[in-house]
Amino acid sequence: MERAKKIKVFLFWFFRLVLVITGALALLQGQGEHLLFVVLIFFLTFLPDLMEKKLRIIYPAELEILMLILIVGGMYFGEMYAYYYKFPWWDKVLHFMSAVIMGSIGFSLIFVLNRSEKVALRLSSKFVAFFAFCFSITILTLWEVFEFGMDQIFGLNMQKDGLMDTMWDLITNAIGAFICSVVGYLQIRHEITVFDYIEKKFFRMNPEFNEEEISDDNK
Repeated sequence: MERAKKIKVFLFWFFRLVLVITGALALLQGQGEHLLFVVLIFFLTFLPDLMEKKLRIIYPAELEILMLILIVGGMYFGEMYAYYYKFPWWDKVLHFMSAVIMGSIGFSLIFVLNRSEKVALRLSSKFVAFFAFCFSITILTLWEVFEFGMDQIFGLNMQKDGLMDTMWDLITNAIGAFICSVVGYLQIRHEITVFDYIEKKFFRMNPEFNEEEISDDNK
């Protein structure tokens, strides 16, 4: 097992252990809201593995570690320990990071599929960048819907200031997604090596996809 994979496995299981301890303390202290968050966060830590099994694609460990950082920063420290209130910038920084990471995942997926011999369809660099932008915005908009649902069903306060918080989150998401899309576009047009590491590692971990060069017609 490569080093990054070992680190990823250790971090995920270490945090799950922290969640079990946190949940036990919340149960003993009668903190129902904290216990609900613990159960939700615990489920979210398995989401990357579930996505891999469902899509039959192996993600680089580095991307999964970044996902864990977002889960810890957003749900654990942000919601459970009120970092969103203690540090006004906490929410927007996490949303910006989320947009960039989701955009990177969307871009990487469509980019490697665009270079795969198994997929006949060939997409232009502009469409690949546009897809990455839409992918990021869609995932994070669904998260805002999830926050609204949790507030309505369980009486939480994940939306904070309601409409204002949601709109600024969406604006921050759009900025992060746009930056990621522009970088991805430049990657294809001018062969900037920002995504090369992820791309090469993806092909190494998913040998069923055979790499081939993008033709000039697709640029």
